[in-house]
Amino acid sequence: MEDPWILAALDDLRDGTTRVLDLRPTPAFFGGHIPGALHLPPSVEELDPWRASGLPDAASVRTELERVQGEAGRWVVIHPLVPPGPGILAAWCRAGHALATIGEATRAEVEDLAAVDGARKVDAAAPPDFGTLGHLSKVVVEGATLPVRALVASLLKARGIPEVLVLVD
Repeated sequence: MEDPWILAALDDLRDGTTRVLDLRPTPAFFGGHIPGALHLPPSVEELDPWRASGLPDAASVRTELERVQGEAGRWVVIHPLVPPGPGILAAWCRAGHALATIGEATRAEVEDLAAVDGARKVDAAAPPDFGTLGHLSKVVVEGATLPVRALVASLLKARGIPEVLVLVD
């Protein structure tokens, strides 16, 4: 039998207006998350470079976060130490749903993807208006720090872009 926290979170996710805020470490988020989840770094150590990047002043990110917040009826938070915890991911899969992933790319792969595959490069430190990117099929997020790239990548995935990759240094 499922944990009551997990059952309540699954019920919330079925209503279509509940959003997921995923606070697990960045590599875990990349490896698998509930589609549409937004990722924020889970620790102060990861947040420091995020603040230093100047991203909170990026108007397009602020606007997109406000848009998502306005659409959300409720939020389910996934954190390793707070219910429902990562167990919600296994329950999500047992309920017949797939997890979404975010790929990683090296600098050389980013250049190849842009030149050969037509991937659009997006600078996480100064991304364009997210509404103008929804028609793209492949995006590579670069610039800023890895936690900031992860946040921007999660916003792009939530916009419905099928393939989002992140530059890993």
